[in-house]
Amino acid sequence: LLCSPYEFTLCTEKQCAAQAKGIPVVNEDIIWDSIKAGKLLPIGKYDLSKLSDTPAHSMGKVVHAAPAPVEAPPAKKARTAPKATAGAPAVSVRSDLAHSHNVYQEGSVFWDAEMVQQDAAANMDKFYDIQILESKTGGDYYCFQHWGRAGTTGQTNSEGPFGSEEPAKKVYLKKFREKSGYPWGSSSYAPAKPGKYAVVERMAAVDGSVKWEYQVVKPVDGKKPGWYPYEAGATANMERYFAQFASNEWLHVRYVHSGTYTYKVDFRAMTQTNVDLATHTTRNIRRRG
Repeated sequence: LLCSPYEFTLCTEKQCAAQAKGIPVVNEDIIWDSIKAGKLLPIGKYDLSKLSDTPAHSMGKVVHAAPAPVEAPPAKKARTAPKATAGAPAVSVRSDLAHSHNVYQEGSVFWDAEMVQQDAAANMDKFYDIQILESKTGGDYYCFQHWGRAGTTGQTNSEGPFGSEEPAKKVYLKKFREKSGYPWGSSSYAPAKPGKYAVVERMAAVDGSVKWEYQVVKPVDGKKPGWYPYEAGATANMERYFAQFASNEWLHVRYVHSGTYTYKVDFRAMTQTNVDLATHTTRNIRRRG
C-alpha cells in the first residue's frame, strides 16, 4: 500500500487494515526514486510499517492540510498542525527578506500556506502563497504574500514591519480566510470551496540539480529530433510544480504560462500540450537528476 509519511501518521482505515493483514505500507517516494533509478527498488527502506512504533509526529513532513480541488474526489481529513520535524518551510525566494527572516513558528505550527486555484475549462491555474516572517534577530514581523498565474513570476506584497507577531497574524488570518474560505486552524481544508483557492500540502524540497527536457519528434524551428532542455526559469517552475505534485497527487495536471502560450503539463503522463495552438501540439517531457 502506497502512502506519504504524513498520511501514515493519520492511520486511515485502509492503512490499519493493511497492517493487520501484514501488507507493507510503503512510502510513495519509492515511485519517484524507482523512476530515477530506471528499475523497481526494494521496498526495504521505504516500508513505513516498520516505523509503526515511532511517534506519529516524528515521521511527517512540514505540512498543512491536503485538500482536493472542487472537481477532485473528496480528500481525506487531515490535521492542520502536524509537528514540525523535517525542518522549517523556506522563506519565499520572491521575498527580499529571505536572508534576514525565518517563517514564524508558533508551537508546532508554521504560519505558512500554499494555495492553488484551477479551472480546467479555462486552462486557468493560479497560486497564492502566504507567510508570516520573523526577523532572525527578533523585533520585527511581516506578512508576505505571493500570487499569480502558474509559470509567471507573479506579484508580491509585504505588510509590515510590525513590532510584534499579532498585527502580522491579523493580516494573515484575514487573507487566508478570504482566499480559501476556511478559517486558519480548521480541522480540514477540504473540499475546496467554489471560487476559492485549495490549500495544498506543503511541497517537498525542490531539487535544484534536476534538469527538465522536452522531446522534438519531427524537425521544427531548426530543431532536429531529440531532447532539448527547458530554459532555467522554466526548469525551476517545472521542478516546483513536480514537487507540489509529489505531495499532492491531485495536482498532476498544471496549466503553465510560458512565453506567449499556455501549456497543459501532465506529470502522470509526462507530457506537455500547447493548449493555445489549434493543433494542440503534445510533446513528451522528462526529468533528469
